This record gives sequence, C-alpha cells and structure tokens, in this order.
Amino acid sequence: MPESPAVTAPSPDLFAEVVFDRPLRRSYHYRVPERLRASLPPGARVRVSFGRQADATGYCVGLVDKVDLPPARIKDVLEVLDAEPLLSPLLLKLTEQVAAHYGCSWGQALQAALPRGVRAPGRGRTLRVVELARPPETLQAWIREHRGGRRDKQTRVLRVLLEEVQGDVTPFELSSMCGVSRSVLGTLAREGFIRFAERSAAADPLAGPPGPVENPLRPNEEQQKALGEILERVRSGEFTVFLVQGVTGSGKTEIYLQAIDEVVRAGRQAIVLVPEISLTPQTVQRFRARFSRLAVLHSRQTESQRRDQWLAIRKAEASVVIGARSAVFAPVPRLGLIVVDEEHENSFKQENVPRYHARDVAVLRARIENAVVLLGSATPSLESYHNWRTGKYRRVVLRSRVEDRPLPEVEILDMNVELAGAKYWNFLSRRLRHLMDEALGRQEQVLLFLNRRGFSTHAKCPRCGHVLTCGQCSAAMTYYERRHLAVCLHCRKEIEPPDLCPACLVGKMRYLGIGTEKVEEESRKLFPGHRVARMDSDTMRGHDAYERVFGEFREGRIRVLVGTQMISKGLDLPNVTVVGVVSADTSRDLPDFRAFERTFQLVAQVAGRAGRGNKPGRVVVQTFAPEHYSIVLAARHDFETFAEREMRERETAGYPPFTRAMRLVFSGLRENEVEAAGEEAARRLQEVAPAGVRLLGPAPCFLPMLRLHHRWQVLALAPEVGMIRYLVRCLEPFVQATRRVDVTLDVDPFSVF
Repeated sequence: MPESPAVTAPSPDLFAEVVFDRPLRRSYHYRVPERLRASLPPGARVRVSFGRQADATGYCVGLVDKVDLPPARIKDVLEVLDAEPLLSPLLLKLTEQVAAHYGCSWGQALQAALPRGVRAPGRGRTLRVVELARPPETLQAWIREHRGGRRDKQTRVLRVLLEEVQGDVTPFELSSMCGVSRSVLGTLAREGFIRFAERSAAADPLAGPPGPVENPLRPNEEQQKALGEILERVRSGEFTVFLVQGVTGSGKTEIYLQAIDEVVRAGRQAIVLVPEISLTPQTVQRFRARFSRLAVLHSRQTESQRRDQWLAIRKAEASVVIGARSAVFAPVPRLGLIVVDEEHENSFKQENVPRYHARDVAVLRARIENAVVLLGSATPSLESYHNWRTGKYRRVVLRSRVEDRPLPEVEILDMNVELAGAKYWNFLSRRLRHLMDEALGRQEQVLLFLNRRGFSTHAKCPRCGHVLTCGQCSAAMTYYERRHLAVCLHCRKEIEPPDLCPACLVGKMRYLGIGTEKVEEESRKLFPGHRVARMDSDTMRGHDAYERVFGEFREGRIRVLVGTQMISKGLDLPNVTVVGVVSADTSRDLPDFRAFERTFQLVAQVAGRAGRGNKPGRVVVQTFAPEHYSIVLAARHDFETFAEREMRERETAGYPPFTRAMRLVFSGLRENEVEAAGEEAARRLQEVAPAGVRLLGPAPCFLPMLRLHHRWQVLALAPEVGMIRYLVRCLEPFVQATRRVDVTLDVDPFSVF
C-alpha cells in the first residue's frame, strides 16, 4: 500500500500584546501571522486595525501563545514597523511602572520615551521655518485694524514675527510662543500673510567637535571623601542613591565627572540630566573635554539630529548621554550611573501626559538596572532631603567652595526702610546701585534677578480700584511699555491698554508693579555707558537666542544681565561680582505649601552666581519681609536650618514629603458642570479612601478661569504612595466616563495652582 502523506501539525498560535498612545489603561491582543513571527520582538511598533481605525500604530509589549478571547474577535497584526525593537525589555518595564505610578496608559508612557524623530520619519537635514509674506508696513496696518477682535490670534502671530523673532523660527516654536494652535498658522499661510520655507539645518551648537582634552582635577579633602563613598558603590554595581549636597561653586560637577569616568572605564554608560536652560555649549564642552563619546539630547535639535543621537546611544556608540528631562529614557544598553544636576528644579517635572518627574524616574530606572544615582544640588528638594533622613538615600556634603573661595557676602535690604527715607520710589535700592556702579567701574559684571516679566505687573484705576484683567482668564494683564500692549501671560491675549478705566470711565489707569522689562530700562538709564540685556521667555525667542545672549555675556560684551530664573542656574562666570535680587517676595507670597522652599532655593541659587572666580562676590537681596526665615537663612547659605524648620511645618500640616499627593483638576466651559464633576469625584474618593487619606476640596483653582475654561480642583494627601495608586485606579471609570469636563490627574504635583 502506498504510504500516507505526512501530516504537518499546525503551528501554534502566537499573539502580540499591543498598547496605544491613548488614555486606555489596558492592552489588546492581535494574532501574529506566520510571515511576521520572526520579525516581531517586544518593543517594536506594529500597524493594526483598532476600532473604526483601519490603520493604527501600536507598541508590541509582549508575546503570548494563548488568549482568553473567541478566535473571531482576534484581528491580525498587519505590519511590523521596526526592524529592531525601539525599547529594550528593561525600558519596557520602566515605562510600564511609570504608567502605573502616574496614572496614564502604558502606550502614553512609551510615546514619551521615544523622540518624535524616532517615532516618525524626520525632515531630513532641513528645518521648516516661518517667514513673513507681505511687507512689514502692510502687516502693521492690518494688525492695528484687527487687534482685539475675532482675529486676535492671527494678529498676535504676525506681531511676534515682526517685533520679537530674531533669526529662524519653526512652526512649533512660533505657535508655542504665541499660545496658539498650528491651525492659526495654517490660516495665515492660506491667506498669504506668512509662508513656510525649508532651510538647511544649522549644525547642532551642542554637538561640536571635542576641544582640548582635560585631565581630572585633583579633588580637595571634601571631594575626595565624597568620591570614595560614591566610587565604592559604582564599582560594586549595587543600586544606590546619593544626595550630593554642596554649596554653589563647591565642585559637584568634578565629582560627577570622576564618577562617570569610573563607570566608562568599566564598560558601562552614564546619563546626565540637567535643567533645559543649563544645557549650554559651556556645560556640554566641559563633559566633552573628558569624554569623546558623548551624545546630547535637547529640545532645540531637529528631528533628524535627535534621531541620529538616539540611534548612536542605542548602538553603544556613546558612553555618556547629557540632556534635559526626557533623556532619562535614553536607550543606553549598559547603564551604570545617572546624574541629576540641580535635582530640585521644577523643569524636571513634565507638564503634560505622562506627568512624570525625571528625578523620580531616574531613581526607578536605576533600581531596575542596578545603577547608581547622584542627585546634586546646593538647595536640595525637601523630598530628597527627607529620603536621606529616613535612610532611603545616602548623602555626601560639600560645605566649602573649591580653592577655599569665600561664599559671597549677602546683604538683606529692607525695602520698607528704603522707601521711608526716599523722596521717590526706585526699585533698585541706593545700596544696590552703589555696588553696581563700583563693579562696572572695575570692568566686572552684574546680574539682576526678578521672577516677573513685563514692564508693570498690573494696571489699576486709582478712583474705583478696578484692575485690568484678561477676559479669558482670571488674571491681571501685564503691561509691556516697549510694545504698548497689555498681555495675559496665560492665554497670550493682547490688547491696547486703555487710558481711562473701563469700569468707571473716569479714573486714569496707573501701571503698578515691576517686571524685568522695567528693570532693564532703569539699568540702561542709570548706566548708559554699559550694555544691558534681558533674559526671560519674552526675549529668548528663536532657535539660538539663549546661546547668543549667554555667549555675549560670557565674552564680556554684555555688562548687566537682567533676567528671571533663567539666570539663576547654568551661569558659571568668574567676572560676575554683584548680584541683585530685585524682589525676594515674588514666590514667597504665593498660596502654595512649597512657596517658602522655592523662595529659599531661588535666593540661594541666584546668590551663588556671584564670586565664582578669584574676585569676591556681593549680593543684595531686596525684600519687604527682611526677617522671614526663608530669606534670612538663604542669605546665610544655611540649608540645614531652613530644611529642619520647614520640615517641622510640613509635618504638622500633613504636606509632602510626609505625605504623597494627587491633584485632580476639572476644566470646562460651564462652571456648574465643572463644579458638579469635582463634587462627584470627591464623593467617590471619600467612599473608597483608606484610613489616613485626607481630601481637600473641591474648590476653585488659584486661577478659577483659564482660556475661557472654568477650573476646580481636588487634592488628595495620603501617608503612602500605594494609597495614591489605589485612588487612581478607583477613579479610572469616572475619568473615562466624563465627557463635557476635562479631568487632569497629576500624581506628586509640583504646584497646586
């Protein structure tokens, strides 16, 4: 009899677990066709059919051979989009835990971990920029005719292009500057006011060739002791978090460099996180002088530049990665060390989904990959200080500046006394003006710090007390004298300021309060022979504005630099000998439990810019509260006493770091619906909250209206982070079912505004 033909057993099924960049806290399974099985590893993107969308992109996070679903309901993977996985198993684990902690979907966390240029084809080596398409005179006339009306957003874009942008500006940068959507630019382009052009992308200013090789500096006794403890853990490969607490100018960066060198010699990689504004050519060059295989990730790169750097990191072509917040997800294959410099900085907290804090994600990643973390600051966050006190972190302390340079002498100037003895008010005190005059006479440089933008912070009627406010936000409008505009700093609405009060129609509006524009103008009047510049988010417009102004200041062409907190960090210039804090009260008076901590940090950090070279530094802190402990202790450079006092206050009040926080913000066009959503969320939380959880609210936000949307909030405080995660899970059905009201969930919020 003829032999029966061999029967081939059917291949077992294989299913891909897929997540999407959507607020969906679950994964979906798709059958992997035979032809794709060899090319689909976890960590790659796939093209699938999802709901009514026939062509959706998802992330494969796992493969299984069995699912509990009817075969008819399982769709096939249509295409594998990546030849290699974009994320390693360790980074998949990290993003899964980030999603669980911060209350977002796994797909949203994965999207945040991958740069845009990696997720989608970049624009090659060109830069898309916005240009004016009509003569300036024609555009100015059109702006005057339509400002304040229904075309207010379009006039705002054209005015910014005409008056504020220097050099090239991308559509993304321009829409961010003006607070408008990209569709506004599209309307202007269709109507022939602007056009889009392609430019050859300039070389990345932070990715230049290495300079002269720099040998490690000989550490002083304090640095040597700190390095000994750190290197012991680096060599053991054991997960450890060090709080590197050192006064400004104490040589923390040298400790970072020598610890990184030890990691690189062992064949592992390091990530260095710095605040975005500190990511300057000067900062990068210092690392490049020690490490030739350096990659840089920052927001001013083109998509192709960022993709190239990211791919080099994944291939282990870079030993050291330096970047801002999102670099915590850099795909280094053998992580040994993460440095978070200025770990207290609020810019490490992401403002949109996922609302992660890069410092905390760095600690989480290091635990997963058995790496060491260095959290460096002269003014550590109280969260990190508390983690040291409770034994979670180790601490090394640098109490002296390198080469025994003295800390700057800080004078607290009582502005109540200054005003009482003056014939007219000058916000630059006589003492500060005298020190500036002396320093400029010696060809030295001056920094003036004020954390308020504009010329005047508000306009007020002296007759009826009416304050000019934005019609879209619950905020006073800021006056800009140079442009003669009243601007809302929240929604960017602009109007021509009225001469007469719009409420009583009799009183003449007075412009009160001071901002950086007024300080800049006054400095020019007082010191006409010296160049003055301003550094705030109003002037730092364009692709290379920060590098340009910083470079001119470093070279000495700018003698006086006025700025907001942009100038409180990243400036290490030996010729700066006088620093003036124009008002130390701007953050102290805010209704936030972190207000005093921020005041201490800002005053101490700004003061630390003085006297970093061989010349002694002088600092004048102007305040109407000269005896407040946040200001007095900052002037003494006494972090320990401040931290202990502030911690006692926080513990008594039940605020972080003694509790963990979750903030819910409800926003919508109808106030009754927003209030009802807040009350319903609070009721549900009250029903499920474990013992020890405290709920504050619902109550209107500090800004009850923002961009025509009413805002209410609820704050939950819990003794353990597990309770917060439980509350997040309990709220998921409510958040997903809420339609007419937007719900924002922020775990470990940095601000409760």
